[in-house]
Formats: sequence, structure tokens, C-alpha cells
Amino acid sequence: MVMSMKKLLYLFLVVSTLIITGCSDDDTHAPRMGVSFASESVNLADAVTPVSIVFSSGAPTSGFVTVSYTANNVAYGVDFTTDTTGEGGQFTVPFNAGATNIAFNFTKLADAAEGEVKNVVFTIAEISASEIEITGNTSVQLNFNDMPSLGGQATPSVGGSNQPNQVYFDLSTGQYTAVNRTTWDLGFYGGTDFRVVINGSVAMATKQLATNNIDLPQTSDPTVAIGTFDPANLAFVDSPTGALTGTAIAEISANDDDNKVYIVNMGYSIPTIPAAPGSVSVAGSARGWKKIRVLRNGEGYMLQYADINATTHNTVTITKDQAYNFSFFSLINGAPVQAEPQKAAWDLNFTTFTNEVFSTENVSAGSYFFSDFVITNIKGGAKSYQVPTSATAYDNFTLANVSEANFDAATDQRSIGANWRNVTPIELYSDRFYVIKDPAGNVYKLRFTSMLSQSGERGNPTFHYALLQ
Repeated sequence: MVMSMKKLLYLFLVVSTLIITGCSDDDTHAPRMGVSFASESVNLADAVTPVSIVFSSGAPTSGFVTVSYTANNVAYGVDFTTDTTGEGGQFTVPFNAGATNIAFNFTKLADAAEGEVKNVVFTIAEISASEIEITGNTSVQLNFNDMPSLGGQATPSVGGSNQPNQVYFDLSTGQYTAVNRTTWDLGFYGGTDFRVVINGSVAMATKQLATNNIDLPQTSDPTVAIGTFDPANLAFVDSPTGALTGTAIAEISANDDDNKVYIVNMGYSIPTIPAAPGSVSVAGSARGWKKIRVLRNGEGYMLQYADINATTHNTVTITKDQAYNFSFFSLINGAPVQAEPQKAAWDLNFTTFTNEVFSTENVSAGSYFFSDFVITNIKGGAKSYQVPTSATAYDNFTLANVSEANFDAATDQRSIGANWRNVTPIELYSDRFYVIKDPAGNVYKLRFTSMLSQSGERGNPTFHYALLQ
């Protein structure tokens, strides 16, 4: 559906009413061109770990970063090595003009014994390009034993104004996983319930039909879409809160006759042409329509799927995996896919998102497609809540200030959501920050430091976080 300019203007007004106006750090301070480590500390879960060094914008010239290190209870060549020879206590990492990140590989040769503390601290000692400052995380500590990350600055690779990636960030390790958001279409819940979610990051929508015969040809329905300003259409998308009881697809019944056919609006592809500075372009061409039917298959699922007008269908079985929130499937490619890390291995998801919006009278205006969104992994056990700086300044906030009652009440995955920024006008809110408890019980405070690149491009969030202990 093509919206009129009047509706577009109305939308911008609607969205702006969702956010409390705040001051943006960007209004008074231009971002500095700098280089830093991507995180302050990393736990060495794998034998080989890439150590990332990030630039605040594309490097103006080619050059190299000189890295030095100090070792605690470990020795080079015995307990660890790097892919760039570093026996002398330092090495260089080259970069090309335009680079936004570089990395060297750290290889762990020996594990830490129980109760033994072993780590290596790398420090950016020098950079050959005089135009670039050493800022932010000047050092990173690599822990051989399982210690939660102390925090630091992070820049999830959302991918710019087209926001092509869903980025899953794990606070306790400082690691993130970036997945193209068109990779998956359906997610099959791995817990005790039998629930299926649709991919709200590409604006998918779905409607139940009266039939359970998937081989009957069907036609598309223009009302099954995002952004139609019809509150009734919320029934065609998953609950924005993340509640499993609010999936657009009904709970999969043990009685096959109860499991009906659904037509599926596959949403939009990812555009390839960047948007103008300060804008986004996240909805490309329409991805078409499918039809599906989901049955139980013992302790797993059986998916039937086809093109919407087809007279035959494909069938695939989906096995539950309780280590993950969901097992994912691509209707476009007809194959299972890996789209999320294990449920205990991520806390925040940076993504585009199908949300509910309201009018100025606090009346629902239905579903709409949001950019710059942050989901908290409530299904995996993470919790988060917002703190106004009028109550406690970020720098002064300690573990003693944490409210367990607020964590107990944090049942909505949108507790961060889009509340950290505004888009009309473009601004980053400096009057709030967030407290996150991860599935292991580690508690962090987090504040956003930018939503734009140095050139003003959206889809470049940056935040700082710190372990409370």
C-alpha cells in the first residue's frame, strides 16, 4: 500500500510522541576520529579469537597500529601466540585507507586451571597516521579463565542506513554475532511450548485461514501488512512485547485438525542504495507471499509450505533445540538456518522491528516498522530497565543502586527499544541509561554514545557499558 504524504507526516508525529525529548551529545560535540579496541575485555571461549581494533570512521590513509602487551601468568609461545609475531612484547597491525576495523588473531595454547588467573592485556601503543587519535578502549584484557567482561565501548555492525544486520551482543564476553535479517523467515520455539514466530525485522505479517488444506490455491490480502494504520492488523504480527502467548500463528495443537493454513506476507528485501545522512532506507522490494501450515511432530514440528497459489507443497521436520530460543527456517531458500546464538550467549539484539504505535490520544494506530531498535533477550533470561539521569548519574551508578524489583517487572523485550534515540529531530538522549542483568546474573550499566557515523549515517550505534561489582 502506498501511503500519502499526509499519512507519512502523521506517522512522524506519532513516532515522536513515543519518545521523551532529551539533549543529544551530538548537538554540542562533533565525533572525534579515533582508534580503539572493540571491547575492554574478552573471555577466551575458543582456541582462536579475533581481537578487533575499530576506527570511528574510515581511515584517511594506509598505515599501521603498534600493539604492545603484558602477560599475567602466561608466556608467549607456551600459553599463547598471535598471527603477527610478538615475541618482543609488541607487533604491528597494518590497515588500508578507508578501513573501519582491523584485527589480529590470538591463539590460546593452554587453558587456565581451576582457580588460576591467566590473562594478556594488549594496549594500542602507537598509530602511524597522525590524523587519528588513540581513544576509547586503549587496552583489552583477554582472560584465559571464565571472567565476565568488565565492559567498554562497543559498535555493533548494524551496517549503515539500510540496517541489513541483526546484531546479537553478549555483554559478558564482549562478542557480537551479525546476521543478515533476510536470512530467516520462521522461528520454531525450543522450549516446552509449541510456538512459531515470524520475522518482524523484514516486516512480515500472516493471517490464519479457515482451511487446513494447504494445497488449495490462495490469493494475497492487502490488509495483511505493516503500517496500514489499522489497529486490527496487530493480529497479523507477533506481540511486540515478545510474549509467546501473542504470536500471530496460534499455538500449534496436538490435534492436527486444529492447525490451519496461514497466508504469509514475506515483507521487504533490504535496499542496497544508502539513504541520505540522518535518514534510513530499510524496506526494499516486496518479497512476495507464501502459505504455510505447522503441525506437531512428536516433540518437534512439521512445516508444510508452498507458494501462495500452488496446488502442491513441501514438507520439512524441525527439531526443537532447548539450547536456543528458536530453530530457524528460510521459506525463500527452503532450508533451516542458524540465525541466533545460543539463548544464554546473547543479551541484546540490534535490529529493525515491527512495533505498535499510538496516536496523540494514546489510541493504538496499529503496527509499524521501526529502525534503530534494541531488543532484550527476555526469553533467554536477560532483563533490562531504564534509569533517568535525574535520579542517578551514569558515572555514579553502582551495584548498590540496582533495583531487583525493576528486573522482576521487566517482562517486555522493548524496555530499551527505540527509547534511546529520537528521529524527528535526530538526537541521542543523554537523560537516561540502562541496567541489564544477563542470564548468568552479571549486571551491567549501559549508555548510548552515538547513533550516527561521523558522516551522519544512521545504523551506526555506539554504546559504553560497565560491569557492576
